Amino acid sequence: PLTPGGTYLDPDAAAAAIEAVKNQGKKK
Repeated sequence: PLTPGGTYLDPDAAAAAIEAVKNQGKKK
């Protein structure tokens, strides 16, 4: 779901990815 530029085409997918990164930060 990524464009060559690295931006998400699907806003929902982008939001999910951001949440995943936030969750990883909390675990560390």
